[in-house]
Amino acid sequence: MLHRGTRHDVPGATRETENDHRNTVSTGFDPHQTGRIERGSQEPKATVDGSEGGYMTEWRDWAAWRRVTAVSLDTVSSAASVGAEAAEAIEQLARSVSTYAPESYPEAIVDALDLLIDRQAVRAPVLALCNELYLTLGEGADRVVEVAGEFADRLASSTAKIGSVGAHLIDEGVTVLVHGASSSVRSVLDAARERSSFQVCCTEAMPGGEGVEMAAELTVAGFDVEVVDDRSAVELLPGVDMVLSGADAIGPDAAVSKAGIRRLAIAADLAGVALYLTAGRDKVLPSGLFRITAQLGGRQALSEIVPLEHFTAIVSDVGLLTAAEIAELAAERTVAEELKF
Repeated sequence: MLHRGTRHDVPGATRETENDHRNTVSTGFDPHQTGRIERGSQEPKATVDGSEGGYMTEWRDWAAWRRVTAVSLDTVSSAASVGAEAAEAIEQLARSVSTYAPESYPEAIVDALDLLIDRQAVRAPVLALCNELYLTLGEGADRVVEVAGEFADRLASSTAKIGSVGAHLIDEGVTVLVHGASSSVRSVLDAARERSSFQVCCTEAMPGGEGVEMAAELTVAGFDVEVVDDRSAVELLPGVDMVLSGADAIGPDAAVSKAGIRRLAIAADLAGVALYLTAGRDKVLPSGLFRITAQLGGRQALSEIVPLEHFTAIVSDVGLLTAAEIAELAAERTVAEELKF
């Protein structure tokens, strides 16, 4: 479990253990609960029994909490999808707190953010969301609702915007090499096909094999697709016009992307082939947060870190960005005290 700095503890409460967290999620029993839960017609309410050291966690019986828990366990959906769902879950939880249990603020929100950080910090949008909300806690539950909602809306629209920006890079008759199965890369390909015809080569993207899945989906959609193994992809570079890859996270001077990207990036650079990284602005993290995501991703052996200098540009929801512009964007972001490990 990651350990953060500043805590928002309830007076007299003890910090829960990871096992306590799991017990609460799986059984609904909270080992720190000292009051009784009164179930109403909508969200449950709690009453305190007055005993010393009572730690109220009534929000863990709410539908909103179950939604947060489900998001924290999602290992299949894309980073952007998980980030958007996490934002919507926090928005729902904050609304419930504001309406039914204002005395539980900010503890209920901090509890949810801690859970997301512990289980989903490898996904940059989730980390960025939690950072924004930690910075917002002092402004009240209604402000958390607003910020979480805006974040979800931004993520929901970013993929289509990335597609629109990147489509103009793909001309008639070119060959595009795709590494991985990023939803933002798919958006670029879909948007480009509306204006030109081109061939797509997908790397297998092992060990997960996401590239094979991407190729199958593109074939069904009517694209002209070829699948190549990861090692052969480097040899094919002289015959392709550009390379597209998604990013799990972007820091001030490097990016985390699908395993195999480093070798491909270096080879593309040497061959003079344009290499574009696709990612929304919410995947751009300041150095402190990027370090967290990069370390966790490396442990899973499914991703690699590659310097931004190898990329021609980053295709984002706010336009084509250079490495220097990414560094500026990352530097503008404040890191919450709770995330300064």
